[in-house]
Amino acid sequence: MEENNDYEDNIALACIATTSIFGLISNGFALYMTLSISRFRNAFGILCSSFLICNLQAIFVLFTWSTIVITVKSPLLSSSELFLARLIGVFVNGGWFGALFVHFFVALNRLCAVV
Repeated sequence: MEENNDYEDNIALACIATTSIFGLISNGFALYMTLSISRFRNAFGILCSSFLICNLQAIFVLFTWSTIVITVKSPLLSSSELFLARLIGVFVNGGWFGALFVHFFVALNRLCAVV
């Protein structure tokens, strides 16, 4: 039974790593583009950059923490009793809600640009 659990953990780790690395590369490339192209040197470019930074923060923290939890296999790491697990949740939710907040401002910016 333990061998099957290790196999499933390896599959989960491979899926998390593949998705996270793809997200880090694509968001990092998009951030590089918004910072280097002169057309994005306006309010829209700043909003896009902050959105991408929030995404990068959330993806990096989730990737790191998920890898640690799956590798160590300690039930305490998944418990809310551990202060570090709560702190990781704060960092992930900060990036997530920051991205949602910036989405609202991007929509407002585009509304003002159209009107």
